[in-house]
Amino acid sequence: MGTRFERITESPDALAAVLASIPTADAPWDIAFEQAFCANCTLENCDDCPHKNVDRIKWWLGQKVLEPAEQLQDLINGDFRDCALELQFNY
Repeated sequence: MGTRFERITESPDALAAVLASIPTADAPWDIAFEQAFCANCTLENCDDCPHKNVDRIKWWLGQKVLEPAEQLQDLINGDFRDCALELQFNY
C-alpha cells in the first residue's frame, strides 16, 4: 500500500496534482514562472502568450535548484535590481 509520502512523490505528475490542489495566492511556481516569462514580456494581453498553456507546477518542479551562494546572489540582486552593484567576497 505505501505511505502518503510515497504516493504523492511517485512521479512528477502525482506531486504536481497534490500541489495544484493546495489553494494559494502566491505559489512559488507562479512567482518563478512570472519572473521567468512575464516580467519582461511586451505583449498587451496573455491571450497571445506562447507560454499560456505551460503547466506552471511541472515547469517549476523541473527547474534546477540553486546552490546556497547562488540563492544569496539572487536575493541580493532582487533587492537591488535597479542598482549597479558588484559584490566581492574576500574570505
